[in-house]
Amino acid sequence: MGEPRKGTPGLGFSLRAPQGLARRQREIDSQPNRSEFVRDRDRILYSTAFRRLSGKTQMFTATHHDDTRTRLTHSIQVAQISRTLARWLDLDEDLAEAIALGHDIGHTPFGHVGERVLNCIMNNCDTLVESRLISDPSRAGFKHNLQSVRVAVDLERGFRNPAGLNLTNFTLFGLGWHSRTEWRLCDYYSGEGEQRCHLHYDPTDCERCGRLRTDFYARYDRYLQVRDPADASGQHPWAWSFEARVVELGDEISQRHHDLEDGIYAQIISPQQVTRWIWEDFGPFIAADPGTLRNFKAMRAAEDKMRFTTEMTKFIIHFLAEQLLAFSREQLAAFAARHRLHSREEFEARHGQFNYQEASACIGFAPDFATAQASFKERLKNRILESYLVQSMNGKGTFIIRQLFRAYLDNPQQLPNPTIVRLYRQCLPEELPDDPPADLTETIGNLRHKLERVLRRDPRYREDMSRVICDYIAGMTDSYALGEYHRLYG
Repeated sequence: MGEPRKGTPGLGFSLRAPQGLARRQREIDSQPNRSEFVRDRDRILYSTAFRRLSGKTQMFTATHHDDTRTRLTHSIQVAQISRTLARWLDLDEDLAEAIALGHDIGHTPFGHVGERVLNCIMNNCDTLVESRLISDPSRAGFKHNLQSVRVAVDLERGFRNPAGLNLTNFTLFGLGWHSRTEWRLCDYYSGEGEQRCHLHYDPTDCERCGRLRTDFYARYDRYLQVRDPADASGQHPWAWSFEARVVELGDEISQRHHDLEDGIYAQIISPQQVTRWIWEDFGPFIAADPGTLRNFKAMRAAEDKMRFTTEMTKFIIHFLAEQLLAFSREQLAAFAARHRLHSREEFEARHGQFNYQEASACIGFAPDFATAQASFKERLKNRILESYLVQSMNGKGTFIIRQLFRAYLDNPQQLPNPTIVRLYRQCLPEELPDDPPADLTETIGNLRHKLERVLRRDPRYREDMSRVICDYIAGMTDSYALGEYHRLYG
């Protein structure tokens, strides 16, 4: 039996996501023993994209050390934290878990540096070739959270579906919105007076004024909305949920913890520095609660690194979660009072009237604690994420991804059979058999031969090829990308 739900004092009903508004791309028969969100979780759990997370970088390359985190262990920890937060806020634990397990299935190898490299290429910022790869702005951009939606809707195959995992709109919304849906102003852009791009040695004019596009993913908005599947017209409200915001913050809590632990294992930071920084940023909040102070002292008194990391795990996750719960309970009650909600049925009936920006602000930290948390995050960024060890790994990842993209673009015959078929589906579906067999060994050679002769005459060739290559590289594990690089370049 699980822990009892604590809920929100003074509310008296739950603000969990309304399953009655859940929709899928293709309707399926209901199951009496599993809710819609449980089925989403299971579909993600058994997907190829989820399994590949075991070989993808979180902060350090997945092959760096046996004890460092991967995207898979990170996602499992986010799911644990998110389920706990959802339970104590009386939200839907299954939806939170589904979003958490799937939130990074669109992530690249080599962590966020892989994401940034692919985004630069898909925004014409990278000089891989002399000509522009993307001429149509509606095809530009890459972002891992939006790619997670693309993987779930189009790229993953199975479950007797023509494409995708056929997840509900609420889960897809959570995947897409667990991180910012737009890029911040580009770090290489100098907007004061000259408005130039300094990505390369010779600064150039920036046609986007430092704004990197993600327009390609706008085509998936309809899967993240509350709508009748037969209704393809007009504007529809987002399938937003408080659970989506819970996962976003659960992701942050998990990152604070494992950045510290991985940094200690990599000997970038010492246990003494960790305790000093925690006290300098959070001292007043720690001292205000006897139990928290006791846990902090137990962490500080740990005599060896292994004991310290165990105590630090217990302290930092519990401390951040408790701060989030205390503030969020108050804000959820205030949200219900502000909108005069008196029952769960009323919330479900009016769900589409609420603004997600307002709703998401109900889940978070108190302003003074958020300031302290931002300061702590900046310390970790400067000391760990910007360290020589991490940056040298990032540089290696950047180089490998750029070289792979160039190789596939120059000679697409090097792409594997399924990727060749995907390219034809996107560019020249009429060249494929009406009912292509599972085994294309008899015809794949002819399809490869036509790549240079037919597809290069198509004006969409470079854009379509670039997106297919982008999808292929984004789906790689670290070790697969390294292996492909050595296979192609020796």
